[in-house]
Amino acid sequence: MSASVLLAASVYKSIGYVVAVVVFLGVAVYAFVNVRKGRDEVGAELELAANRKPYYDDEELEGRVLDRALTWGLILLGVIALTLPLYWLNEPARQDGAVEDFNRKFTDRGSELFATTEDGGLNCAGCHGPEGVGGVANYTLTDPNGDFVEQVSWQAPALNTVLWRFSEDEVRYILEYGRPFSPMPAWGVVGGGPLNEQQIQNLIDYMWTIQLSPEEMQAEVQGELDRLTADEGLDQDNQ
Repeated sequence: MSASVLLAASVYKSIGYVVAVVVFLGVAVYAFVNVRKGRDEVGAELELAANRKPYYDDEELEGRVLDRALTWGLILLGVIALTLPLYWLNEPARQDGAVEDFNRKFTDRGSELFATTEDGGLNCAGCHGPEGVGGVANYTLTDPNGDFVEQVSWQAPALNTVLWRFSEDEVRYILEYGRPFSPMPAWGVVGGGPLNEQQIQNLIDYMWTIQLSPEEMQAEVQGELDRLTADEGLDQDNQ
């Protein structure tokens, strides 16, 4: 979302706070004045009861009192006529701001889950590297009986291209059920893991933010091809 939209949303929010404070102060003053006016009466209740006080006569009731009520009605109508269009103009920016804020919260939660154990996360970064660039995970190989065979260093795949290689549903399935016979455990509740659907979605939301652009992917592939070509040429020279 652009800076101008954020600034407009901030201005309208500030106006709303000011209006709310003014209304609150007005109600407080009104209540205070009423309390101050209310006082203990001395004398016969029959003569001084509030409901026996003579009301305005017709001339005053249909003159000054009516004009005052109509004036306040016109003022309030003007306020409504001004604020409703302003609210309507701000509504698209408010909705965009809400979507942006939801996305930020979800990706922040996903980032926290993705972090290493030392940082309070699930150690996704510990195996797949910071920002999903790839890494190494220790893994114990066992035979069909579950007996120890060998301790190996398993090459954990990069996750900063995973959503270009798999669909989002496929990534969700891998997160929920894991990869059998690999260091990748099941993380979803449906697969016997600790994470609910919302937390799995938060992880996917975070992965979207670390995906390489097509240009970055092309440069990375080209660099790997150049390295392999150079290694092959070096091998041929050695032969």
